[in-house]
Amino acid sequence: MFTRSERLKLAASPLGKPKFERHLSPTCDCRHATASLSFLLRRPERIDVSVVDSDGGHVATLADGEDFEAGTVSFEWDGKDDGGQVVPDGLYRLKVRLERDRRNVLIPKTIVVDTELFDDDGRLVA
Repeated sequence: MFTRSERLKLAASPLGKPKFERHLSPTCDCRHATASLSFLLRRPERIDVSVVDSDGGHVATLADGEDFEAGTVSFEWDGKDDGGQVVPDGLYRLKVRLERDRRNVLIPKTIVVDTELFDDDGRLVA
């Protein structure tokens, strides 16, 4: 086990280049009501992708055991949990489980959910 963990530390991450729309206001009727989330998958993989809260708790499933080719993988998140409820304001991240690689990656880049940040025209509320 020790040898495997040391090899993983030296290996390049199987994911790269995360690009997230940083702010999400799921209750506005504007372009900020959903967020585009993407990352680079360095090799083909079967993955689970979920949104987690600041404590690492599961919030929403974006992919469940889906096969993807190497390249950019993209998702849309509407700021709702798996039950269809708008999540509380706060910071959220993506957790990616790589089935073949047998590892989880928590992407450090955050998505800020703020239900009062934008009006229905997409303008920042002061």
